[in-house]
Amino acid sequence: MKNRSACALTMLVVSALISGLGGCKLVKNDATTEAAKKNSASSFNNSAFDPVAMVTKLWLPQVLPYIDKKAVDFATLSQAMEKDLDAAGKQYGYHEKGEDTPWNFVTTVEGVVVEADTDASAPTLRIATSNNGKGDAEIQIGPIFSGASLRDSLPFISFDKFANQIDFAQFASALNDHAYATVLKDKIPADIKGKKIKVTGTFTYDSAADMPSVMPVTFLVESGK
Repeated sequence: MKNRSACALTMLVVSALISGLGGCKLVKNDATTEAAKKNSASSFNNSAFDPVAMVTKLWLPQVLPYIDKKAVDFATLSQAMEKDLDAAGKQYGYHEKGEDTPWNFVTTVEGVVVEADTDASAPTLRIATSNNGKGDAEIQIGPIFSGASLRDSLPFISFDKFANQIDFAQFASALNDHAYATVLKDKIPADIKGKKIKVTGTFTYDSAADMPSVMPVTFLVESGK
């Protein structure tokens, strides 16, 4: 009997508690949630960073002199890469992050334009650097570019100097845009196919790449065939 009475009493207490909670409403701490959302959204929004100003500041005194000094003749570089890509990278290239990342090279390449893909989303020219007439290098001509080889070829530009990955990516885009505006815009003739060009620029390369895709820093149309 005592056990039955105790059980009955327990059930009454639980029932009372449940009834009392029925009029309560659990409210989420919206202030905390909104603050978290705001902090999350703004953590990568660095309003103080101006990638265009940074590129303008570095372009003439640092970027162009380094590219000019570092550029390797494409034929020399191609032979070294074909023989041993990693050895060529150590001798001529640069990569910041370690051995598991592709090498970035600076080169001067000269040849005849054998293909002009100007209607692509990222327009390119394909040039033959030898007399066999086969394209063996690609030249990006913008205004849309693929990759960040120009940024990644510069040893004085390190990821740890940027607040976050977004700033780092914006700087790469600003570099490419500046190269387009100062080197390529309105400089590509409609009849570029068949003409000889000379380009100094950068490319990122690994063994899986079809061919080097050069981001120009200088671009000169020399002559016809």
